[in-house]
Amino acid sequence: MELMPLIARFDAVMSPGLDYPLCPDYPPRPTRQSIGRIETHFGIALPPALIEVALHSRSFGRWFAGLGPDYTSLRHIIRINSYCRRRRRSRAIPKYLIAFNVGFFYCFDARHYNHQTGEYFIRYWSPGMEEGDPYCSVAEYLEVCVKGWETARRGRRG
Repeated sequence: MELMPLIARFDAVMSPGLDYPLCPDYPPRPTRQSIGRIETHFGIALPPALIEVALHSRSFGRWFAGLGPDYTSLRHIIRINSYCRRRRRSRAIPKYLIAFNVGFFYCFDARHYNHQTGEYFIRYWSPGMEEGDPYCSVAEYLEVCVKGWETARRGRRG
């Protein structure tokens, strides 16, 4: 799936003035150094498609955790995951998940590593709820999100 048209649709649906609980601040774009630091911290390679979205989307920070060099920001991927792992056991995000969005209402979309298959996939997670259906790629995940937001937006204009 070509990402640039999907990124354009994401930016269009995330434009200011929507009724979604979006945060106005934008994290700095990722750098080679910040990606390296994040990957070293988590011991994983970030999906290239996620990095591409971060580099090309003007609205990336409205939904996704920061991947740039602003490591002390509460919206940075390292800080979000550190916070989520320090919560009491029944509310902490499992260690096999890495939250990559900003987590409205403590609900996260997270990257999951399957040790049996060696594959990564994306799924929804919230304390006390069953984990959602997995998405095989960042593009598949983003397509589903954008379609939902586009449908909701059309419904409000209805």
